[in-house]
Amino acid sequence: MKVLIPSRALELKGEIKNCLTLANKQGFDTRSIEFGVSETQCFVINSSNFNTSICADFLCTSEQCLQNSNCDYIAIYAGNSSDSSWKNGASSSSNQASPIYIGISHEKCKYDVWSSPSGTRAVSRDDSFPSSFNKTHHFCWLLSAIALHYSIDDAIVLANAFSNVSRETWPVSIKDFPDVVTESESLSVHCPWLDGESAKEFKQVEKSFFAIYPIVDSIDWLERLLKFGVKTIQFRIKNYPVYQTEQLVKSAISLGNRYEAQLFINDHWQLAIKHNAFGVHLGQEDLTDVCLHQLSSNGLALGVSTHGYYEVLLALRLNPSYLAFGQVFKTVTKQVDSHPQGLTKLKLFQRLIDTTILNEVHSNIATVAIGGINLQNAELVSQCGVDSLAVIGAITNAKDTKYAVDSLLNAFNNTRPLINRGAM
Repeated sequence: MKVLIPSRALELKGEIKNCLTLANKQGFDTRSIEFGVSETQCFVINSSNFNTSICADFLCTSEQCLQNSNCDYIAIYAGNSSDSSWKNGASSSSNQASPIYIGISHEKCKYDVWSSPSGTRAVSRDDSFPSSFNKTHHFCWLLSAIALHYSIDDAIVLANAFSNVSRETWPVSIKDFPDVVTESESLSVHCPWLDGESAKEFKQVEKSFFAIYPIVDSIDWLERLLKFGVKTIQFRIKNYPVYQTEQLVKSAISLGNRYEAQLFINDHWQLAIKHNAFGVHLGQEDLTDVCLHQLSSNGLALGVSTHGYYEVLLALRLNPSYLAFGQVFKTVTKQVDSHPQGLTKLKLFQRLIDTTILNEVHSNIATVAIGGINLQNAELVSQCGVDSLAVIGAITNAKDTKYAVDSLLNAFNNTRPLINRGAM
């Protein structure tokens, strides 16, 4: 990993190093990050699998950076609503840098606004925040977060949170983080699956039955694991004809009810309601086509996938039964676009969720780690404090299935820290 700094901004190197030092104290491996000089006006973060360039308007004029085809993003510290260019969303042409508007004062709040493939996104703070905003410190954290393999969405959220804590503190409390904007006509932000509604009441999971969470794609595997005493399991099938899909889902739910298990149906939410499943698991990209009110009113539990800070904060608005966070390690079971999160990000994610419970934002939300988890790393994952380990190949590829189930349970139960969430 290389961080290339424009020659006119080399004085920021020390600040960026301070950010990375704090990240190292959290557990991030920053030893491989090297510094160099950028040949362009942009800061460049370069590694073997990605390349991102970014600039800030206080280091060059925003017009210069926006027209620079070598720059992916420009942070524009507008600070007030007199510059109205942000009002129709943070869009840009294909040969321009994508603008990230920071600290826009509008409607008694301060907003960070940017563009994503799914549309304009924004986070907000009360207009009084922060009392002494330091744009250099903020920009260095934006850079550092990208260098730590955070997505641009997460880097923006995290840089915002760092403006709400001391320089030697990593933000972990839900109170440190901004609010995700889900609906704003003036900002061109729209999240169809929230649509301004309040959080629903979804059935809670029984955490004592949630230690390991196998995901299977056949009735045979489902019945075999239920006979072994697995009490929480997900049934995930794809690409079957409609009639066959319903028959398989119906059979799976019948088995789950027979063994009094917490059976989650992946994706097929209408069939889950029709045949009385315990719950449904959905990716955030699938929520748009789901009637959440029907799930809630029919007493189903809801599990939601997340891949970082922005998606966690967004999913929390639903008050789901559990959040799945991944991929923790690289996995071949499912095609995932995100970079493997690793144990440090998993630990920080869990600490954030713990504070939502402490602050009574969410009383009993469960957490699931998913992606590349096996018997060799299960103890390390468990030590991060999650409520459950989602596993696929660790069980279905095992020579002795019962031994694999028992070993994973032992690894989870013997190493998971005893967290007193009321006294953190």
